[in-house]
Amino acid sequence: MRAHKQHRLPTSCQIEILEDRTLLTAAFSELANLHPSDFTDFGHSVVTLSTGNIVVTDPSYNNWSGAVYLFSGESGELISTLTGDSYEQIGSGGVTA
Repeated sequence: MRAHKQHRLPTSCQIEILEDRTLLTAAFSELANLHPSDFTDFGHSVVTLSTGNIVVTDPSYNNWSGAVYLFSGESGELISTLTGDSYEQIGSGGVTA
C-alpha cells in the first residue's frame, strides 16, 4: 500500500489592501436641475466618478430624449450636458463609470 502525500495548508492568510477609499464631502447641499418641469426624472441615476465629479441622468428630459449631466464634485456647477433625440431616453440605463 502506498503512502498518501500530505499537502500542507498555509498557516497565515495575507490580506492586500487594493484601494484606499475615502468618503467625499461636498461643499454644496444639492445639484440643481437646470430644466425643471412637471414631468422630470432628474436624479434617475447619480454616480460619483473617481475624479470626484458627479454624473446625473434625466431620461424623461425634453419629450423623453433624455439628458446626462456632469457636475463638478467640488462646486456643484454644471460642467457638461449630453442630450438625445426624441424618445431616445439617454441615461435610462444608468451610468457605467
